[in-house]
Amino acid sequence: MTLREKTLALCATYHIRPDKKSGQCFLVDEEVLARIMREAGLQKTDTVLEVGGGLGVLTELLAAHAGKVVVVERDRRLVPILQKLSTQFSNLTVVEGDILRFSPVGDGLQQDAYTIVANIPYNITAMFLKRFTATLEAKPKAMVVMLQKEVAERITVPAGSLSILGVAVQYYMQVAYLFTVSRKNFYPEPNVDSAVVRLTRKQSLPLDSVQEKHMFQLVHIGFAARRKQLKNNLAAGLHIPVAEAEKFIAGIGRAETVRAQELSVADWVRLTQCVSHNL
Repeated sequence: MTLREKTLALCATYHIRPDKKSGQCFLVDEEVLARIMREAGLQKTDTVLEVGGGLGVLTELLAAHAGKVVVVERDRRLVPILQKLSTQFSNLTVVEGDILRFSPVGDGLQQDAYTIVANIPYNITAMFLKRFTATLEAKPKAMVVMLQKEVAERITVPAGSLSILGVAVQYYMQVAYLFTVSRKNFYPEPNVDSAVVRLTRKQSLPLDSVQEKHMFQLVHIGFAARRKQLKNNLAAGLHIPVAEAEKFIAGIGRAETVRAQELSVADWVRLTQCVSHNL
């Protein structure tokens, strides 16, 4: 039985119709699944958090290869399938709930002590990335996750076409675009392609928490009007003369005509330090 056939059979058995409103779809390609596992490179000493276990296809492989697996599933129709799987794997814990409200510490997941391996639902991607890269108390040491291809590209591109999300993710994580996944590898077939990325937490950060807050305020100011030059956005957002904004930009070695998306994360760090010292 192929993975596609198994998926259709499980949907029929449990009377599951994928929720089109939330963009729910299931991976049905064995090679993509195998490649995700190879990229994850799990050992029996690893602890894994899976987001949205779905029909348990990836969950089963994670439980077979890792030391501990916690899967968080919001769809109560799918929870019984995962709970049945947990009777076969004593190292598998199934949590019914919303990953955006899930507390890793409550299930024994400590800072930098677990890895996320998952197919992230398209409709929560940005909120998920913000939470698990920046705001949670107990953040993962790494992620191997499937995202909408457009989002995967946005968070892995170099300076030149960065977005606010890209700056935020790349500040905290080393990023790598691993491979593209065609929409044809899902049931039902979504309207977009996906991609798998690896995010690895940086061991040290250049700014303290107060400076980080200032940096992201600057980032939002800088991207307030993408078509405008950065100096004009800074002048408007910081309530300073354009000439002063030009000095800040020159201070980080960039041309006065530069736009926000052209700055690297390192540029934003230097700009934050420059502005903090002079305002």
